[in-house]
Amino acid sequence: FNASSSLNPFKPSDARLHANTSWVIKGAHNEFLQISFQPHSKLVTGVVTQGNPHNDWFISLYNLLYSSDGVTWSYYEHEGQPGSRKVKFNVTFFSISLR
Repeated sequence: FNASSSLNPFKPSDARLHANTSWVIKGAHNEFLQISFQPHSKLVTGVVTQGNPHNDWFISLYNLLYSSDGVTWSYYEHEGQPGSRKVKFNVTFFSISLR
């Protein structure tokens, strides 16, 4: 897990389902959490998000990007809408990293 920023003590590695804490951004715009599956790509069939279990901290909209090399990124497109901000999706693809 890597991130553009994090507010101490909420680390990127805390961004896990059913954890006792969460990752929290330090800034306000263009923040990202990156999950790497290297050295092998994985079949991604869905994304699930969850807020902080002790505070009212959560996201409601986000962009999903994927990469086969960790350098060039593409937006996940829902129903042909580039850069669609969808929390749920019904598609499968292979990726080495998600952002």
